[in-house]
Amino acid sequence: MYDETDCESSRSYQHKVLTLFQIRRHDTIAANKIASALNDKLSLITFEETLMSREKSREYICKLADEKGISDKSELLDRLDSGSDKYYASDIDQIFNDYYSEYLRSAIYPAYFNISKTEKKEPCIEGRAAEELNKMIGLESVKRVIHKTVAFFKLLDMYKERGLYMNMPARSMIFTGNPGTAKTTVARLAAKIFKDNGIIESGDLVEVGRADLVAMYVGQTAPKVREAFRKAKGSILFIDEAYSLVEDKDGLYGDEAINTIVQEMENHREDTIVIFAGYPDKMEEFMKKNPGLRSRIAFHVDFPDYNEDELYQILCFMTKEKSMRLSEDAEEKVKSILAKAVKSEDFGNGRFVRNLMEQAVMSLAERLSLKPANLISDYELTTLIADDFIMPELRDVKNTNRIGF
Repeated sequence: MYDETDCESSRSYQHKVLTLFQIRRHDTIAANKIASALNDKLSLITFEETLMSREKSREYICKLADEKGISDKSELLDRLDSGSDKYYASDIDQIFNDYYSEYLRSAIYPAYFNISKTEKKEPCIEGRAAEELNKMIGLESVKRVIHKTVAFFKLLDMYKERGLYMNMPARSMIFTGNPGTAKTTVARLAAKIFKDNGIIESGDLVEVGRADLVAMYVGQTAPKVREAFRKAKGSILFIDEAYSLVEDKDGLYGDEAINTIVQEMENHREDTIVIFAGYPDKMEEFMKKNPGLRSRIAFHVDFPDYNEDELYQILCFMTKEKSMRLSEDAEEKVKSILAKAVKSEDFGNGRFVRNLMEQAVMSLAERLSLKPANLISDYELTTLIADDFIMPELRDVKNTNRIGF
């Protein structure tokens, strides 16, 4: 953790002390806050944790085992091989620590073997939508925040039911993440989850953007905002690309929209939840536009980019949904494409995979159209081959050795 004092000290002792800030993976908000606090007085070099190949991962976990005097590494390696093709070092550390804890109880301290391990459990949430969320690929940090949000809202309702005095805090949320990271999908599921757990009356998600909230003339914006809140009463108002509200040249209409949103959030704090969504850096600037806005945001949910293994799982899921399969050469081609895609700026995450899949099916259709229908086997109709997948044009490769955040 860090605070303003840490940043002041790093500025004061910049010629004598090298300061290292450890930030959680994908936490761009924290990175931006540090950069802002330093006021561009220091040069910042970002070192990003990289994925290790399966071979490097095996070498690393064997090294950890050797340091603890573990000679038989077969079970430990089995745990590693059952996971992804690539790992972060921190993930391998967690796998090893879990194994070593069991190893100590069984091999070194057998008297404690039958003592159950205390596990951290997520709050229980009910409903089919919650099951759908849990089945989504990746997004583990997002799922945890949604679970905690449900537990928090239920606690507030318990206070209210028992007549205990509790100043009703804000219930709104902010979703930050790059395109294709499932922000809208999770918002729709969240509406259903909150309904299933008695937090809101309706499981509908009212989705709006700048065009729905900002008018062309002075005085017409506030009524549009109030109408959006009227439609969302008892449910969730989802404001996508919220930063676009303040992108007009003079800021007049956007400021009117934000001021009215803040007022309506206060007026409907017990019956309407607002979710603001957008890119991480732009959303941070958006939050600075109105001091009253940040104080009304209870939860910040960061949607990280998918890694190549998660993207491959998503594509396999889409393939199965279409009752199709990948040939062996197609599997290798897809993995190669995804490995290149994740290194590019704004590659689209889930949207990239969906487009890749749709184009592959179109290629399959075109390929089979050249062959007489009576000569096409069921296998050919349902199998995508390597030639069906084409690498789309992508933007420049991400610069992982950039200066600053």
